Amino acid sequence: MRIIIVIILIFLFDRVISQTRLSNPPTTITVCAEMKKNCKTGKIITNEKYGIGEKTVVYLEGQFTDITEKKLGYTIFTLIGEGSKNKHMTLTDSLGHFKLVVEPGVYTLSVNAFGYPDLVVNNLKFSPGDKRNLLIDVGEYCCNKTEVKRVDFNSQIEEFEKQKSGQK
Repeated sequence: MRIIIVIILIFLFDRVISQTRLSNPPTTITVCAEMKKNCKTGKIITNEKYGIGEKTVVYLEGQFTDITEKKLGYTIFTLIGEGSKNKHMTLTDSLGHFKLVVEPGVYTLSVNAFGYPDLVVNNLKFSPGDKRNLLIDVGEYCCNKTEVKRVDFNSQIEEFEKQKSGQK
């Protein structure tokens, strides 16, 4: 009797999970469909050393803003070490703040913020033990036209599952 109850519970649980996944409606996201031409690009406003820490790493903290000093939350940025041996990608908090611990070296900073031109800064050198405060201006908001796109995550999940199982 217990075995039959367990089998029924497993069957019902599987049905609930399947129905939940399939009942997720398509989601909409906003994207920048058209950028203005000749937008002002950003730059690093400050790159100040404020202390010395453990000698094997570098402590970075700071904030992202735009040309009007608006704080840019949820901004993706990447630090790529010379020769691509070290790569760090992170997302800022809602007010554009970040904290990151990296290995000493020379880096390229790449910033992608919605509606702003991509910002790339080369040859950022961080010495062992540095504690640095960075203020980064990503430039002028340049999105001329936004567009709402519909994303169906169920079809993406199904496609992923097919690829994972080797089907086409």
